[in-house]
Amino acid sequence: MPPAFVSPARFNLFIVVVVMLFGGISARLFYLHVVNRENALQTIEKHRTSFVVQKGRRGEIVDANGNVLASSRSHWVLGLDPLRIDARDKTLVSDMASILGMDLASLEARFDWGAMYSGRIREDVKWRKIQDNVDDSTYKSVMALGIKGVYGYEQSERYYPAGGLASHVIGFVNKEGTSVMGVERTLDFYLRDTSGWRMGEINGSRREIRKLRSRDYPAQDGYTVELTIDINVQRIVEEELDMIWDSHQPESATVIVSNPHTGAILAMANRPSFDPNAFWKYDLEKDLRNRAISDVYEPGSTFKILAASAFVNERLGDRHTRFDCSISRFPWRNRMIKLPTDDKQWDKLELREVLIKSSNRGAALAGMSLGEKRLYQYCKAFGFGSPTGIELSGEESGLLRDLSDWDTYTASRVSIGYGIGVTPLQVHSAMCVIANGGTKVSPWIVRKVADAEGRSVIEFGKDRRDRVLSEYAAREIRECLNEVVSDEGTGRRAILEGVSAGGKTGTSRKLIDGQYDTRRHLASFSGFFPGDNPEIVVTVMVNDPRNTPSTYGGRVAAPAFRNVAQKVAAYYGIRTPTPNNAVFASHP
Repeated sequence: MPPAFVSPARFNLFIVVVVMLFGGISARLFYLHVVNRENALQTIEKHRTSFVVQKGRRGEIVDANGNVLASSRSHWVLGLDPLRIDARDKTLVSDMASILGMDLASLEARFDWGAMYSGRIREDVKWRKIQDNVDDSTYKSVMALGIKGVYGYEQSERYYPAGGLASHVIGFVNKEGTSVMGVERTLDFYLRDTSGWRMGEINGSRREIRKLRSRDYPAQDGYTVELTIDINVQRIVEEELDMIWDSHQPESATVIVSNPHTGAILAMANRPSFDPNAFWKYDLEKDLRNRAISDVYEPGSTFKILAASAFVNERLGDRHTRFDCSISRFPWRNRMIKLPTDDKQWDKLELREVLIKSSNRGAALAGMSLGEKRLYQYCKAFGFGSPTGIELSGEESGLLRDLSDWDTYTASRVSIGYGIGVTPLQVHSAMCVIANGGTKVSPWIVRKVADAEGRSVIEFGKDRRDRVLSEYAAREIRECLNEVVSDEGTGRRAILEGVSAGGKTGTSRKLIDGQYDTRRHLASFSGFFPGDNPEIVVTVMVNDPRNTPSTYGGRVAAPAFRNVAQKVAAYYGIRTPTPNNAVFASHP
């Protein structure tokens, strides 16, 4: 049989095809390994390298007894990689929709099975969200279905287990993770977590190859912030505010409770209020503002304690010094000025009676006897016109005009709480000076910052204490204020059962369209108990109360003080000997 014959043309064509084939492969290899080597390596590295950011947990906020007021809880954000889904899993989508409580058609649209073959999906689209806020058990149920390309990542959200309790103090963190107000904002540096990261390599199924992990820096949780707030006292205050809100329908109301000796705030609350778990439902200006530190108002008669205590402290007289409250004019700055009026016509009143009966003329005469310079200096010494420095955002300084701006009538009006702007916390701090024996102590609401093991990182409450009044002057005024809370005083509705108390009522007219409205008032009461050795100070401010026979502080705010003080005294076991109570039990 003759050998196979191959024509020279066909043989040459075969040789050319083989040479071109291997030449093309060689050229491609040369391009990949020499010309495009760097880009190829970067592409390979990009697809093999895994860089995962690890989030820690934001620190907790707890009350003085360790009760959690703000914490963080985890949830899953579920989604899919449209480039990795497999049409063979299509039958499992209905089960997934049932687990998630989603409409099947809506979920099917997220998968869009044919998109990757029709060119409707770009290669860099690797994530399509299906649902957020998925709890842990639901996420595990979905992942158990084994649908290729479906996965999720864990997120942390802020949670406030006590709801709206102490919301103005705590503040909140918004959806973007930004701390907005309260302790959440002022101590954000300590509360926020520090992100970690992990670098390694992944296989073709996008799973990490643990033995090739090259970097692993764990996330650090935020510190725990412990407040001076006592959740039980806070609840007492909030319940009383709810009663004020329902019965008097005021524009706003505030209650503050503290220890006058240390300055520690035990409770601080306002109405209207809000639930930080649903902060977006509330009005920023109306509901979210902490009025205890941001509302500036003319205090009225509660401010008379300043003029009276300064008068005694300067040794111009004592609580028995008499003032002629029958006169309507008084020589001042080389002219006769008109004194403020009283609701009733009084003759000569002792200083203690000026406070008991809340005489405007008597307080004005006491303040004017100091002279403008000393009166102004005492206003500054008590802390008016300056922020208290409490660890909360949004605190106002109040309004105390420079002495050079005082006119002929300023001294007489400031002495009775007009012509000066204060916050509820400033009035509260001034009453603490009287209660603790004459020392100005800065109010504070954060006790300490602690790490995960409970070790203190920073401790608060050690600010400077300034002597404002002598112990003698503070004791004299305290005795006067004890008589205010009696059957003869304007604070008779603040009398406690089994506990002596002292305090001062306040009623100031609201300034409406540049004029004082005689029917609309800011009613307040600031007081302490026990009367002889105060352990607790309570301040109540009710802005524009309605549905009451009288809008005066003695009618509206004094009963609220009584209700709060009575329950707080019972909670702490405070009792004092009174005519109706011969048993004494000191505060433990």
